[in-house]
Amino acid sequence: MRSFTRRYSGKELAAFLLPIMLVELFSQLSGLMNTAVMSRVLEQQAIVTISACRVYPLIHSNLIGATATGFGVYVTRSIGASEPARLRLSAAQAIAGAWILTAVGMALICAVGPLIVWADIPPELREPARGYLVWLFAGSGALAFYNLFMGLLYGLGESVLAGGISVAGMALQPIFTFLYARTAGLGVRSAPASQMTGRLILAAVMLCYLLARHRELFGGRPRMADFWDGWKELWRCGFAKSAMLLSILFGTFMLQRQVNRMAPECITAYMYAFLAEDLFMVPVYACPQAVSAILAQNAGAGNFRLARQYYQKILHLSWAICAGLLAAVWLLAPACVRLLAGPVPEQVSVLVVRWLHVTSLAFPAVAAYAIGRAAMQAMGRYRLMWFWGILEGILRTVLAVVLISRSGFNTVIGTFFGLYTLNGIGIGTAAGRMMKKLAAGGNHGAEDHCVSP
Repeated sequence: MRSFTRRYSGKELAAFLLPIMLVELFSQLSGLMNTAVMSRVLEQQAIVTISACRVYPLIHSNLIGATATGFGVYVTRSIGASEPARLRLSAAQAIAGAWILTAVGMALICAVGPLIVWADIPPELREPARGYLVWLFAGSGALAFYNLFMGLLYGLGESVLAGGISVAGMALQPIFTFLYARTAGLGVRSAPASQMTGRLILAAVMLCYLLARHRELFGGRPRMADFWDGWKELWRCGFAKSAMLLSILFGTFMLQRQVNRMAPECITAYMYAFLAEDLFMVPVYACPQAVSAILAQNAGAGNFRLARQYYQKILHLSWAICAGLLAAVWLLAPACVRLLAGPVPEQVSVLVVRWLHVTSLAFPAVAAYAIGRAAMQAMGRYRLMWFWGILEGILRTVLAVVLISRSGFNTVIGTFFGLYTLNGIGIGTAAGRMMKKLAAGGNHGAEDHCVSP
């Protein structure tokens, strides 16, 4: 197990961060291949359907996946505290929480009809959208346990192993998509079906490893009286990020409704723009994962000064990476879109490239936003996260109703550039002040911080 609670080590940080970056890169490349497969084996109507439903995979991922990831952060604090009994208790609580998330996600299948209507999905797309959403929600258990076990591996400092498992599993996803689409004839349902299959395989492999090599997580059975002691903190930590993101996604839902009223080319470009954006941001997206694991360990150990040092180093590294990404976007955006989208109308390619050229200017703000959010969760500052989530959700809703409803796709691009910039400045500043206050106060001043289950 790799520990970051003794002193700052650039070598240890690099050894931990590099595998995460490679995993993120392969994850995006796997997603790119999967999207390329879908673009070539599915009909254009299926691609438009996936784009029209885009907000629901985001909601599902944040409700189920982000909460399970938060459970991993909760257990990581116990790892940092080096208390075996507490570690076993927190792991048992996290696994019980994942089963509850599975039940909640599966229950969403009953709400597919109203969800389609609320998203204002065009009538001709509603029947394929129904099948797509049913398979999406059916994979809730796979998503919950995949994110929980991956969070445990990162919390244990096993970034190399976590990366290897992820790479092996994600390599299969495009194959499953092709088989489900061509052989099984699932059509648009092949996308969520392949995701569910890949996550099930990965979750099973990670569970076997944890049982074999980290029995300290599972040894013994906690008393029921002890089990309920930290139950509230488990869900506070789990919901910290998901509640923030769900508040944001209400505004995203309103934005999606407005985009769904535009031409099919605009709906398709909206999906490909986010996919291409995520591909370029791969190295940056590894940084919040590292911050979450490292700061949670130090929060459990009470090392707030060391936590701040790691936070600052990773933030500055992410900004240096963003400088290189800006040049990469302007050079490679057209080629990336051609590779990603395949034979799409020229208007779609033009809109996606325009999106990337504008929003790439806000990449440093996106980095500050993601890293600041991870720091808030790791240090237990939940109310601060919820405040910013509600504020951003309101802002997105207002922009959707006031601006985008009266304008076109260029306004959508400008809206997201503004959102990225404002969020980065706001959350980045708030997180920096939080870390400074915690470092100055030692174990004091963490208003919401609770390191004990």
